[in-house]
Amino acid sequence: MPIRPGVLNVAAPGLIGMGELLDAAGLDWTPRPAPPGALPEVQLDLSRLLRFTSFAPAESRPETMVAQWRALEEDAP
Repeated sequence: MPIRPGVLNVAAPGLIGMGELLDAAGLDWTPRPAPPGALPEVQLDLSRLLRFTSFAPAESRPETMVAQWRALEEDAP
């Protein structure tokens, strides 16, 4: 039987900028122009995932994502 992790980082609906996540985490960063050919945005197709679970609107906010991440770090052995 395969071993499954206690937590899976899959995805959340919507688009969130990396800068928004860094800001929500209170981390310093410097924006830079994207290199030529960079994708302006990437969004995963969650239609299959949404057949098995639903998301509260707050779960797609940077502040909530950072809070969940930090809570997991605190609970880690």
